[in-house]
Formats: sequence, structure tokens, C-alpha cells
Amino acid sequence: MGLKIPGGSRVAFDTPILIYFLERHSRFHREVQQIFERMEGGDIHGVLSTLALTELLVPAFRAGHADKAQKLLGLLSGFPNLDILDITTPIAVTAARLRGEYKLSTPGCATRRHSSRGPHQHPDHQ
Repeated sequence: MGLKIPGGSRVAFDTPILIYFLERHSRFHREVQQIFERMEGGDIHGVLSTLALTELLVPAFRAGHADKAQKLLGLLSGFPNLDILDITTPIAVTAARLRGEYKLSTPGCATRRHSSRGPHQHPDHQ
């Protein structure tokens, strides 16, 4: 990865980067951990779509581990400087356009729509 993220940035989290962090991926875990540490310290702000959250919770529910899904939900929903944002109709349309143009994942596109806004501006309050 080797990303240089300027302080004050708003970072969109897609499902794979969170999986790297949660599963302690041998190649990417440390870099993702540094991003989370910076977010926790308030240096950067994170955005996660409810669609990406859904994808993260599926494996635990599929394995019959509702308790693990609840633990993950608690961790992410309570993490400092991380917003979990709902998908609105304008975001869905923009996500579809981005997915069509750039061949991105649907959750990634929805999250990128959120991350293009100011640090604390909700998409419905433009």
C-alpha cells in the first residue's frame, strides 16, 4: 500500500481493507493498523457505508456466530472518528455510475461518494 494520507483527510473504507485489518493479513495489516491508529487519534476521519458493514457481518452470521457479528458491529460503530453512513438514493446512483465507469465494488463506490464530502457534511445536507 504505502499510502501517504495527509492529516485532516477523510478516508473511505471499503470491505477488503477492513478484512486485512480484522484478519491480520500478513502483508497489509500493519499499514491498515497505522491508518486506524491515526483515525483513533483524530488525525484523519473514516467513512464506512452500511453496505460495506453488511458485507463485513455476513461471514459471522453465516457461520452461526451472531455474537461475533455484534462484537464487530460494536467495535466499528463505537470507533473514534469513524462514521457509518446510510446509503441514500443519490449515493446509490453515484455508486452505480462509478461502478460502471471504473469497475469498482458497489460498497467501495458508495463509500467513495461519502468520502468526497467535507469532514462532517452529511450527503443529505449539501
